[in-house]
Amino acid sequence: MSLLGSISMHFHHRPFTISLLIIASVISSFATTGAVTAGLLVLWIGWATWFALGKPLWPKGKLPLLMLGFLLWIATSIWWSHSPYNSWNTALILGALPLSFIAWQLASNPDEIWAQLKKPFIAGAWLVSLWGIYQVVFPGLPRALGPLADPNVYACLLNLAWFPLLAAFFKPDSTFGEKTRFAQLVLGTSLLLVSLAFFAASSRGAMLAWLLLMPLAFWAFRQLPGFRKNVFISLSLALASYLIISAVTHINLAARANLHYLESDASVSLRLLIWRSTLDMFSAHPWLGTGLGTWGDFYPAYRQAADNNTAGYYAHNDYLQIAQEGGLVTFVLFMCIFAFLALLAFRTISPAKRRPVQIENVGLMLGIMAAYLHAAVNFIFYLNYINIIVGLYAARVWQSSQVSQRVMFGLPKTVSPSLQRTLLLIVLAIPISQIALHEASEILLNGKSRSLSLLRKQFPQLTPYDIARFIAAIRPNEYIAQRYVVDSAAQALDEIDPRNTLLQKEVFLETIEKYDELRRNSANSPELGAAEADLILKHRHLMPGNSAIQQARSIAKSALESDPRHVASIIALADSYFLEGNPSFGYEVLSTGISKMIFLRDRLVLQAEVLKHQIPQKEALDQIQDKLRNMRSACKVGDCLGNQAIEDEQQTRLRRFAALIAPISDPAINNSLYSLLETKQ
Repeated sequence: MSLLGSISMHFHHRPFTISLLIIASVISSFATTGAVTAGLLVLWIGWATWFALGKPLWPKGKLPLLMLGFLLWIATSIWWSHSPYNSWNTALILGALPLSFIAWQLASNPDEIWAQLKKPFIAGAWLVSLWGIYQVVFPGLPRALGPLADPNVYACLLNLAWFPLLAAFFKPDSTFGEKTRFAQLVLGTSLLLVSLAFFAASSRGAMLAWLLLMPLAFWAFRQLPGFRKNVFISLSLALASYLIISAVTHINLAARANLHYLESDASVSLRLLIWRSTLDMFSAHPWLGTGLGTWGDFYPAYRQAADNNTAGYYAHNDYLQIAQEGGLVTFVLFMCIFAFLALLAFRTISPAKRRPVQIENVGLMLGIMAAYLHAAVNFIFYLNYINIIVGLYAARVWQSSQVSQRVMFGLPKTVSPSLQRTLLLIVLAIPISQIALHEASEILLNGKSRSLSLLRKQFPQLTPYDIARFIAAIRPNEYIAQRYVVDSAAQALDEIDPRNTLLQKEVFLETIEKYDELRRNSANSPELGAAEADLILKHRHLMPGNSAIQQARSIAKSALESDPRHVASIIALADSYFLEGNPSFGYEVLSTGISKMIFLRDRLVLQAEVLKHQIPQKEALDQIQDKLRNMRSACKVGDCLGNQAIEDEQQTRLRRFAALIAPISDPAINNSLYSLLETKQ
């Protein structure tokens, strides 16, 4: 214990360790999975808790308790989710906000830690801003997105940088050196770079939040020395940035925000369609929702044909999406946090007498409010880095404003410190082990892992299947491991001697059982249903009579209930009729599916499927389908520019094949191929 105590004392007085964990968490949130970032956050909160036990560090007040309640609730909600795996991943992301808030409160030397974070903050703001500026000036992307995948989220991140920098510009401290002029120069340059990148992102939602909050910032700073001069400089920097970006890149945010453009902009009408569908989804499961992270699983059943330009992953309104996924309870907790933070922002802005820390807090709270305002028209809080930064900002303001007293943290004094720390290690081991198993699935079961090759050199008997079974046994809801086990079993069927019918049947029935279990734990996953239906149809001789076809048909229909436009499920359903000897029903299924398709790629895949049953060039049609299926989707701005060329090329090939069977007398086949034949004519 003496060694342990000396180590504890050694690190207790080194805030650098906490600063390093915070910086690592933020950086990892941009570059790795949410699970890795959550692991770093757990290490941070565990480290802070270790030294906070038995000390008066826990703040009294409703906001810390609300953060703790929200964290516990979203963790608990995984148990009744329709898709526990998706909910676990999303809970790690949404939980980053309360986790970072709570972890900060447990620091015994927050001022020293905060001082160490300021210079990395400036460096990070420069790096992220220059990244976006480079993208629009040199590669010529239509909108800047920095290290992110979406320009709107990038603009939100820049708002989170702008307002703290603006506050520091109006009241710079001695963090950057003794010379105030040098601090002003650094901060002014930072504001210029951030605003250049901000206008290059051309986000209307972020701009609206900026316009609403800038007057509040100036009102809060009105009594500071040099107020008018600093207002003039900051507004001049913003105006100059807008003009420079407009001149150099032809990105004109004002043009994108005028009423005429908004009325004709498809993205605006699409958002309204998505929100209406989300409200319908919410009304079907109002109390507990469908589970965090399941919006994209349930949306296809409600998607309207006019929504032909979104990936279908987010509702583009965090408030609606959280209500739909988490139900009323989660929504109320989320809104309560927003309300308390808005009240804290008002209290931060309103005092007449100001100290440097109060001016700093104004910038932090305005950055938070910008994120919450922007979340009404975009996906903001479904991203790790936003939650960590907002949690840190809120925690710093709450702690530094001294709005609450501190109470003793830990279990009652009757429980010894050593026992408390032992219990802490046990509690921390649970999420860390779950995260480690998930990452092992990601790394070792992707089919191209160098880590697995190195591991097998040390343990030649170890196979990916063994790893998957081990992970699945400890973590039953781990989709990657469970899917690997199921797919391996399906593959094993093809390797069994066809003469060994008993073994084939045993493995077949076991595989079907695994598929059924996986589908139950992954609600609204039509790809699983399609895969199972295909497997049953392929090995239908192992089931008596016509039962295989009937079972496959039932599974395919169930998959189409969750996604009426799921191509693989449509093909599986059609195949059940073709194999049964009812081709007219099969063509009708394909024709109906083609008429429902939103995207050209999906329509072409189904049209190729129709042609497979009409002409002998099956291999060529398979190649066309593979090329279309392998097209990238949900791309960043400027990516996937080759998709149109791929679609055009494959459509031209399909037209030639369709011309071979024209004219067509069968109405279903003719309707299926009409777009190919019409273009030909």
